[in-house]
Amino acid sequence: MNETDSVNYLRVNIALEENNKQFKLWHLNAIMCENEIKTNTELIKQQIILVRDKVNKLKLQRKRAIENAKISNDKLDELLAEKEELHIELKKISNLDKVVCEFCDRYYSSTGIARHKRACISNPKVKKIAKHKEELEAEKKKRDARKKKLEGGIKPNVKKRV
Repeated sequence: MNETDSVNYLRVNIALEENNKQFKLWHLNAIMCENEIKTNTELIKQQIILVRDKVNKLKLQRKRAIENAKISNDKLDELLAEKEELHIELKKISNLDKVVCEFCDRYYSSTGIARHKRACISNPKVKKIAKHKEELEAEKKKRDARKKKLEGGIKPNVKKRV
């Protein structure tokens, strides 16, 4: 072996050692990245599970709220019917010794009803008036609208991500 061959051999060995060091460094870096990817993947899976649990919990809460609202509406129906009955009874009690006109539902004394009936029959503009019924109908319409909204289900303003 001559001198140039030995110098070339030395340079090749030094370059080979440097290359081996770089290879080991990059291999170690790749292993660390792989471990980090596995760790992050596990963390993402855990977060997905937590988010799904939270979504299910919120759906259950919403379902309970809708059921409670339906129960409240049913209770309102009962109370409204009871209010109407009590109103009619109260009207009867407050006008105990009076007679009801069959055309306009107003109360008159037994002597005044005879005069009133003639005037009431001859006047076609007089209609049966029940202001409390109008108020009850308005309340009933509002309640029915709320019921329909609840029965249709409340759609959340959440957009699905793909």
